[in-house]
Amino acid sequence: MSRIDSHIHLWRERDWPDIPISRGIFALQRAFLPEDLAVATQSTGVERYVLVEAAPNTAETEFILEFSRDLDSVVAVVGWVDLEAPTADVLSEIERFRTFPKFRGIRAFSPGGFDGRWLGGEQITANYRALIEAGATVELLISDVHVRKAQTLIESIEGFAPLINHGARPAVMSGRLVPWSDEIAALARDTPALCKISGLVERASVEWTTDRLYPFVAHLVDVFGPDRLMFGSNWPVMTIMATYARWVDAMETIMARLGLSAAETEAIWHGTAERFYGLGAENGKA
Repeated sequence: MSRIDSHIHLWRERDWPDIPISRGIFALQRAFLPEDLAVATQSTGVERYVLVEAAPNTAETEFILEFSRDLDSVVAVVGWVDLEAPTADVLSEIERFRTFPKFRGIRAFSPGGFDGRWLGGEQITANYRALIEAGATVELLISDVHVRKAQTLIESIEGFAPLINHGARPAVMSGRLVPWSDEIAALARDTPALCKISGLVERASVEWTTDRLYPFVAHLVDVFGPDRLMFGSNWPVMTIMATYARWVDAMETIMARLGLSAAETEAIWHGTAERFYGLGAENGKA
């Protein structure tokens, strides 16, 4: 069974100025296209991808939906909507995006970045409820300082099981586990949220090792369990610190060290993503 990368981005040369992460990182100020991804992932067993928005505007979502139409390797697309807009406008955007069969839902990416702004408020909460009722998936892009606030939001909305991106961005470089470890454990214990094991490499130093990543991945596996975790890379952002193959190798090493069963590793590599995004296990189609 081919592996799924639950978190990739693609953009053209002319698009990078609109991608917030690219503006401050010279190495990302170029095109990252399907042919580049194919080279990067060669011989890793990763053949299916979830394409995630990289800019807080609907124009970029429209582009990646169009762009992915003829990409068989892209099995799902996660877009963006303005969660501060009236609910009717949000649902109108969702219906428009659903004209593309690969569209699955949205990532809550505040125009202000990692400011926690979209983790509360009457209109925003109403929009999350509307997205749940509409059957759209929801992902939360948060940092470690906003885990408690995210938990409060999730607990306030019945049936809300969002997908936390990048393990809530812990302090991998410093190796500091607390308070992130305690707070993400509480979120995992008290809510039905899921989590991506992604975005950790670029949070590490240039000289990162598998041992540096191990306690963070191990903790996520311990508190969420494999059935609520999925593999992701955050490619191409992760290329500032590692090759794609090295990240996959690190994950293989860590999962082996944890003694995970075949079923547990398969859940992380593809099973959880298939279930969350509503993908067929055999061909990645809805």
